[in-house]
Amino acid sequence: MPYITDVDGWNELDLLPGDCSSLTHGTDEDKPVKPVGDLAWGLLAENDDIGGVVRKIEKIVDGAAEVCAVQVHGVVTLEYTGTNPTVGWLRLVGSATVGKVKSAAAAAGSPLQLVIAVDTTAKTVTFIMP
Repeated sequence: MPYITDVDGWNELDLLPGDCSSLTHGTDEDKPVKPVGDLAWGLLAENDDIGGVVRKIEKIVDGAAEVCAVQVHGVVTLEYTGTNPTVGWLRLVGSATVGKVKSAAAAAGSPLQLVIAVDTTAKTVTFIMP
C-alpha cells in the first residue's frame, strides 16, 4: 500500500486530529504536547512524557474551539534545556520552559526516544517518536 501524504508533506497516518482549546494558534505550533482528555491535547508540564508535537492549529468556524493536527510518530526536532542529550536511546520529557524538552532518567513504564542528532549550538534535539 503506498503512503499518502498531505500537501504539507506529513504522512497522514502519523497525525491525529484533536481539540486544542488550551493551545494558542500562531504560538503553540511545533511544541510538544500530551493528551489531556478524549482527543484533547495540552502543552507539556515539567517532567511530562511526550505524547506528540502539535503541527497545525485552526479555529472552528464559530470560533468557540480550536482543532489541531498532532504528529505522534516519526522524526521530530525540538529545542531542549539543561544537559546536552546524547545520541542513542534516551528518555526526553517536558522541561520547566514551556515548549522545550530535557533529558531525564529512564523510568519504568516511560517511553524512550531514539535520539539521532543533537545541535548543541542551536540547542535542538532530533529524535524518532515510537
